[in-house]
Amino acid sequence: MSKSFLFWVLYTGLIIIPIAHFNNYLGFILWLVFLIIAYLLRKNARSNGDTCRIAHASWAINTYWIELFIPIAILIAALVVFAKYSDGTVEKQIENYLGEFKKGSIDFMGLVTQIWSIDVIRKVTYVILGGLVLIIWPVKRAVQGMIALVRNVEPTALSGGLRFLALILGFLLISCLSCLGTFLASKLL
Repeated sequence: MSKSFLFWVLYTGLIIIPIAHFNNYLGFILWLVFLIIAYLLRKNARSNGDTCRIAHASWAINTYWIELFIPIAILIAALVVFAKYSDGTVEKQIENYLGEFKKGSIDFMGLVTQIWSIDVIRKVTYVILGGLVLIIWPVKRAVQGMIALVRNVEPTALSGGLRFLALILGFLLISCLSCLGTFLASKLL
């Protein structure tokens, strides 16, 4: 299988989209464009009978669907936890704490400490942070696809060591992109 430029574009898109997903409609538009390209590449590969390209396109398609459902799953899980453990007084407690903060009777760290003392806030935060760890999964799959392109094999044919390498590289990519995003946001705001 020749190393097609479009497959590299697909895998690069899989790394970019988790970051763009949460910004605005741009993330969804990119997701849709890349998904259409992946379906077209798979159709082309099927007509040529190229099983390796079919595997790469299918790998990318499945990963794009995973990327769509992870934020939805995080949101649903957070709402379920909030609905299950909220006693209806959370909003009033937060308003009271914010009122004290505006009056100057507590500082910012006191505000954070008081809000963190609300049990449901901690549970929802843990659900969201746990869900954000799932963002590594599609990036790991993208890196695994890139390694498979370099080795000229299907993504599922990689050894366990190379899959672990893809996981580590995916984690490092997400970490670096998150730090870069935080740095840029601090400079722009």
